[in-house]
Amino acid sequence: MGAGLLSVSAAFSGADLQVTPSLASVLKTLTGVTRGLVEAARVFPRWMFDHKQGCGTSVVISEDEDAVVVSFYDDVIKSPVVVRLMLELNHLVHRTSSDADAWLDTWRAFDAEEGLWSSKRSATLEKARKQAPSVVFYDAKLAQYAALVHDAAARPASAQCGFLRVDGRALAAEVVEVAGGWKQDYAALLLDSARALLEGIEAKLAKQRRECLGTETSDLDALKAVLNAVASIEAE
Repeated sequence: MGAGLLSVSAAFSGADLQVTPSLASVLKTLTGVTRGLVEAARVFPRWMFDHKQGCGTSVVISEDEDAVVVSFYDDVIKSPVVVRLMLELNHLVHRTSSDADAWLDTWRAFDAEEGLWSSKRSATLEKARKQAPSVVFYDAKLAQYAALVHDAAARPASAQCGFLRVDGRALAAEVVEVAGGWKQDYAALLLDSARALLEGIEAKLAKQRRECLGTETSDLDALKAVLNAVASIEAE
């Protein structure tokens, strides 16, 4: 990828994607440069008619009137060739800015569509903890955020938009970090859920062990109790 005439860098500040310098300032600067190319013609004086010397950039007709600028500016600004080139240059600048913004929108989608920087993150995780969903739910969440991490790490982190190079390496790093954080949060919830389930199973096994092992079966009622406990274990 070439260096480009200009380079800007993009990074996330929370959910906001910031470009430095901003595309608006780049557009304003290049539009001013385009206008300045024509304005530069004002400093080139015309030659006096039938004389071998310049007439200066301004001529005072009388003390009561403003000075008249005598330069090549009027010829340049009215030239069809110059007008066409200015229009083409302005079109190129605006198209480049639009292309760069469209590429940046693909990174903004990580929040707009996936909600990576959602302000409701804590509430979302707490809701999942209270509802204690099945492992299928957690498997889907872990797969979702793993895919986002892979997507951000695999896609080109910089883009060449016309004469403008957009450096988005910070965008990729931030998406990988935030998506990875979501994955870790859901993994922690899954671990807590699994631990609670395991503790419940261990408590039930301990209870069943107490009911079955070491129980005297000298009478019919005691034997029935043990057999019922065994049947209960087999049923589960």
